[in-house]
Amino acid sequence: MLRDVLIIGAIAAVVIILLRLILGSPIIQRIRETFVSGSHITNKYTECPPSSKLYMFQGKAFCCSGNIDPLADSPAGSCKTSLTGSMPAANNVFCTLGPTTSDGVVNCIETKAGLIQADEDTYCTPAMPTFVPGYPPKGACCASANSDGTGCTTSTICVVGGNPDLFNNPLWSCELFKAQGEDGACPSGYNPNQVTAPNPSSTVTNLYNCTSSTAVCYQKATIDRLREAKYDVSNLTQCSVLG
Repeated sequence: MLRDVLIIGAIAAVVIILLRLILGSPIIQRIRETFVSGSHITNKYTECPPSSKLYMFQGKAFCCSGNIDPLADSPAGSCKTSLTGSMPAANNVFCTLGPTTSDGVVNCIETKAGLIQADEDTYCTPAMPTFVPGYPPKGACCASANSDGTGCTTSTICVVGGNPDLFNNPLWSCELFKAQGEDGACPSGYNPNQVTAPNPSSTVTNLYNCTSSTAVCYQKATIDRLREAKYDVSNLTQCSVLG
């Protein structure tokens, strides 16, 4: 009887030692760290990006903003997209909610980053280089944003108006800021300004200019833009190169 107890005790001790050795091994530690840190989680984006719809193809989840072909031979051929509208990036979504496929359909995390980069290129200026989607609804550009991209952390901000007609966007819109920057810096002694058009029309409700304490002028590129928009520029003073 005593012998059986000693044998059982010895077996139990060996099992405990083996378990400790296994649980403490580098392989188990790496597995444990993976679950804790989530560093190997492939899919961190569980919803389709805006303007796209969820569908299943060959047992995997995809997001597509175009026409879906359920009879396609491969995932890459299952979504037909086209660049349309005033925000082309948002209208050209094709990604997977799982791992990147063998034929190159990327995870929506990568697509989301690409869409944000495209919006930054479209709407943001060097002074406000960071695009924040959905803040407010059509997005904004900030001097800096929260680490999770949900909002701006500074008061230097513009809001995307979303109107394809440049001068019909609201005052302080990103479109007006971007266009004014492209038209060139104001002369010495003048500051960039955005104002309601002196004579609003169907194509021009708001515009931008250069303002000093005593005068207002418009860059030649701005006057050219307004002229193309069928706005009467006869009473607008062009800025002098020398200020």
